[in-house]
Order: sequence, then structure tokens, then C-alpha cells
Amino acid sequence: MPLTISIGWLVAFTARYRKIYYAQRLLVLFFFLCSILYVAHAVYFNYQYSLFARIEAVYAFCTLAGYPLYYLYISNLTDEKPSAWHNFLVLLPSAILSVVAMFLYVLMDEETRCCFVIHEFYTHEPHGHDLSWVVKAQIYRVYVMKVLYVLQVIPACYFGYKKLKRFDEQIRNFYTDTDEKTLWPVRVLLVTLLIFACVSVTANFLGREFFIKEWWMICIPSILFSILLFSVGFVGYRQRFTAADYYKELREADERERQKGQGNKVKMNDDTKELLKAQIFDLMENQEIFRQQNFSLSDFVVRLGSNRSYVSNYINNELHLSFSDFINQYRVSHAQILMKDYGNSLTLSEIWKQSGFSSESSFYRIFKRMVGITPLAWKKQCKK
Repeated sequence: MPLTISIGWLVAFTARYRKIYYAQRLLVLFFFLCSILYVAHAVYFNYQYSLFARIEAVYAFCTLAGYPLYYLYISNLTDEKPSAWHNFLVLLPSAILSVVAMFLYVLMDEETRCCFVIHEFYTHEPHGHDLSWVVKAQIYRVYVMKVLYVLQVIPACYFGYKKLKRFDEQIRNFYTDTDEKTLWPVRVLLVTLLIFACVSVTANFLGREFFIKEWWMICIPSILFSILLFSVGFVGYRQRFTAADYYKELREADERERQKGQGNKVKMNDDTKELLKAQIFDLMENQEIFRQQNFSLSDFVVRLGSNRSYVSNYINNELHLSFSDFINQYRVSHAQILMKDYGNSLTLSEIWKQSGFSSESSFYRIFKRMVGITPLAWKKQCKK
């Protein structure tokens, strides 16, 4: 199952390789490594001792490179420029360990390789006493591999999550409609990956031979990792917005503000705070700019005739809100007024459009988050 899913997503991403952005191209490499990994699993679970001994070094690299490679994918989603070559050094420990394993296997004869694989990966019986230095080195290498796997998972998930969280904060402080731009599905997936990593670490220490005792036992990790791999592919395939798009719009906004002479930073004091507060109140309460769909902080600043960092700092630090939450509060309040006063004559579709929401799903999600109940439930309460 996981092999089929890995190959399926590999074909899907490769088929549109020239059209996809750089981060998705890393998913091509990710699913290629996953495909090799599960081919190695197939060899292992079919008791092909000799063949597994020949490919175990490659299997070691694919096992260790998965999480660092996914971290590189996240970095390319959240950074303005594609990863430089030195960022790929996160794969160096995996490559070194794999080369060491390959070198040690080459020094073994066929019988020693098979015996080592059987003792180390199948039966876990003692190897005996008179072991050559090559076999001892290979045993230590397997232990190092298990430890390195754990040591890579934690920082990859931690720093990846921080990058995603920081990027989502930037998005919420620039756009009002974040549904197609947020990376929250990738954040959820990263947490899921961490949970699956714990399962994988547990399976590692139990040993693959634990799952080979009964046919149904292998179904458990097979189904779990199939779901995970499908989710990685599905989220990655649907993700269209990246940091490159955000920074492109940011540069365009800077240029518009520069042309209008709004790019100069001004130190905020009590008088300017009050003036800005009055300008924002007029724009929101009297002109109802929040009813405009798909507008950004840059559009808001242009209408104010002010400075973007100046306005953003005021909303974040004085009102303690992100820009999107600030605007959506007004939208939700306006939708409540429409439902209360015109609930019988206006449909919910007309209400969310007139309130400035870009889609029905966005309206329902934001309304429930801010009010605590769905729009339909709130409307029924008004009737009562």
C-alpha cells in the first residue's frame, strides 16, 4: 500500500514537473526516496536475505533522509528564494552513514553479509564472540542509525513548525482572505508527521521482525503510513501559494507606497495614534471598506494615506489583533446585523457576499471561530 501510494504521487508530481514550483519538486525527490524505501521493505518482508544485504545501505539513506528532506520542502514554502546548495547539508549525516554501511558491506563476503542481516534484522540472536572488526563496525553503525533517526526528527519538526507559524502570522497580517494562502494544512501535517515519527521510532526499537510474526500485524504500520503518505501528497499537490508569491506582492506594495510617498517610517506618538485611530474608524465605520473582498493591508494603507509598518504596528500592538482578524471582526458584525434585520429577505449567500467574505466556507469558518456557533444557529437564535 505505501509503495503504491508513493509511486502514484511520484508519477503525479513528475508528470507536471515543469509547471510546479521549486518546493513541489522536492516532493518528487521525497516520494522517489519513499518508493525505494518501500521496495526495500518488500524485499525484507519476503525474506530475501542476500538481496536485502545488498540494498540495506540505500535503505538506511532513504530512512534517514525523509524528515530532513521534508524540512527542506517547508523551507522552500516559507522562504523567498529556493534553498541554496548548502541547505542540502542536512542530508549529509544520512549520506555519510549510508556510504559507511556500503563500504563495510563491500568488505564482507556473501556468507558474512547474509549472517549479519539475519542476526541483526530478523532474529536478533547474538552474533557470537569471534567477530571481525567489519561486523562489529556494522553493528555499531546500525545503533548509530537508530539514534540519528531520533535526533533528526525532533529538530526537523520543531524548526519546520516555527517556519510555518511565522509565515502564517505574516500572511494574516497582510491579507484579509487567507483561505488559499495559509499553510495551516502543512502545519497540521507536520504535527502528524511527528506523531508518526514516534510510532516509527517505537517500531524501530521493536524491530521489523516484530511485525513479521503474523500477516495482519504488518497491516497496522502499512495502513498508518499509507494514510500519512497520501496526506503529504494531497496537501503538497493542492498547495499553490508560497512565500515567493507573498514576497512578490510585498515588493509591489512597497513600490506603490513609494510612488505615493508613503514609504517613510514615522515614529508613533500619542497624537499620531489618535489621528490614526480616527482615520481607521472613518474608513471602517463610515466608508465600510471591510465589505470589499480580497483586499490586503497595502490596499488599506493606500486608502488611509499612511505607512504600512505604521498601520500594522498599531493594529498588532494597540488593538492586539492580526490584520485579517481586525477586518473579519467588522465583517462578522455586519453579517450579524444583516441576519438580524434582513434575515427573512436575504439569503445567507447574499449576506456573506455583502459582508465582504470571499467564500461561503470562509464565512462559516470565521463566523464560528469568532462567535462560537454557526451562522445558521445564530440566525435561529435571533428568530427566537
